[in-house]
Amino acid sequence: MILNYDITFGVERVAQIGLKSLDNDEDIETGIVVSKGKPSIIRQGLKISGNIRSKSKVEVEGFIKGSITAPEVVSSHGSRIAGPIRADNLFVAGHVVGKIYAKQARFGDTSRVEGDVSYDKVVVDGGTTFDGKVSFKRLKKA
Repeated sequence: MILNYDITFGVERVAQIGLKSLDNDEDIETGIVVSKGKPSIIRQGLKISGNIRSKSKVEVEGFIKGSITAPEVVSSHGSRIAGPIRADNLFVAGHVVGKIYAKQARFGDTSRVEGDVSYDKVVVDGGTTFDGKVSFKRLKKA
């Protein structure tokens, strides 16, 4: 399945693609979904083309072509993200092609990054592959 829309989770409007969640409270009149802080998970085999903004954690096991902005982003082993990532906390074990802005970042031993990385704090495990600049920079919250 491929979705070609901007997706927004959390307190933002998500009616553009008709997302409904049994775990969220919904205001029927406005179509606004209020997140209880549960993570948004992009499962293996799911491909999304579009931008994602979330007020809670985003876990990526599949493929995303577009930007991700969230307080916490996890890119699992085997995942692929093609676009910029902005997060307070970031863990990468998959493949990221795009700029990364993270207050705290950790790159696992299976991670592959093609793009520049700006961070406040970083941990790089052995086996990480970088193709781009890695630089310290004080960042604002995502």
